[in-house]
Formats: sequence, C-alpha cells, structure tokens
Amino acid sequence: MSIRATHSYADRGDLAGDLAWAIANQLLSAVEETGAARIAVSGGGTPKLLFSMLGAIDLPWEAITISLVDDRCVAADHEHSNVALVNEFLRNDDAIEAHLDVLFDPQLGADASAIAATERLIPADVLILGMGSDAHTASLFPGSPQLPDGLYGETPAVICAQPTMAPMVPRLTLNKAAIDAASMRILHIEGGGKRDVFEQAKQPDADPLLMPIASFLNDPHTDIEVYWAP
Repeated sequence: MSIRATHSYADRGDLAGDLAWAIANQLLSAVEETGAARIAVSGGGTPKLLFSMLGAIDLPWEAITISLVDDRCVAADHEHSNVALVNEFLRNDDAIEAHLDVLFDPQLGADASAIAATERLIPADVLILGMGSDAHTASLFPGSPQLPDGLYGETPAVICAQPTMAPMVPRLTLNKAAIDAASMRILHIEGGGKRDVFEQAKQPDADPLLMPIASFLNDPHTDIEVYWAP
C-alpha cells in the first residue's frame, strides 16, 4: 500500500496548523537546496484554513511558485476559479511575493492552455490533493471520458476533463503521471463522510475507474500522506 502515513486530528485547526508547517519545511528545504520551490494546490472549501495559515508563515516566497493541480476553464476572478481561491486565501501576507503559475488562459482556450501548461510543467516539491464525496481527486472524475487517460497516461501532462458533478464546467487537470512526479504528495480531507469514502477507496480491490482516488492510495510505486479531521 502506498499510504505513507495517516494523520488524524480531532480539530481542523490543529490539522491545518501542523500541515502548514510540514509543507513550509519541505518548501524551505527545496529553496535551500536548489534556490527555488514549487507547490501545487487543489481547490474547494477544505484547504481555505490551511492556505491562510501557510500564507502567514515567513518563507522566501519570492523563490516559491504556486501552481494548480486542476482548475475550471473560467476567468481568474470567477467564483469557481482556483486562481481566485489561491489569491484570496494563500497569497496573503508575505506569500503575495510568490509567483502564481495558472493552468487556464482565456485567450488561448482549454485545448491550447493544456498544451502550453504541459510544455512548462515542472514537478512540484509539494502537491496537495483533495477528494470529493464521489472519490474524485484533482479533476479526475468517475465516469468522465477522460479518466482512463488521466489515470493511465504514461507522459506527465495537463489534460482537459469534463466533470460528472456540479458545477458542470470544463476543467484542466494534471494527470496521475504529473501528480506522481511531485516529491511530497498529500491528501487533505475533512468530515466523516469523506473518511468513509477514503476507507473504501484504500481497499486493495477498489476500482480506480469508479473511485479515482484509489489509484493514488494503492499504487505500490508512489506514496502519499493523508491528513484528516472530522
């Protein structure tokens, strides 16, 4: 099993604080070793507190790039944009100095944006995944026609994806190969319902085409750390 560790907390604030410092230490080590660091983040409501705490930590943010695991093909200031989420909750305090590498460019459109993002794709030092109640992660959705390519494509890439749950907005997402290339992979989930989904998905017989997160939890070639609070 590729779950490196499961960190369970009684309080979401304690989770966010500990995870923020774990991420900060990883980013700082990367900057000290190579002069730069990259963190890839997911959207949704779950990471808002984590983002706020991480953004308040004193780091050499000018040497850090924030990129996206996935995003909806909407304008950067749209309510469903992960760019807007990052700008509101993560790029606060000193983190405003971080560079933001977006996936979707409205002037290019979805297909050309995916090609351009793939061409400049760099493995992340830290990558944070979330998970939906349907067991999707990134924008790799059960029932999506792009799911097999997203899970089993051998070349790291950014691909276009159609969601199978609201909001029904076309998306761009890293495929599994690109996610696996990250040095540190984290699954951040909250709530009893998602814990139940996680417990089902980590079973060896879980089908990744029905529960995409299972592909990450049960891959013997990579590992992932799980952080959960009710």
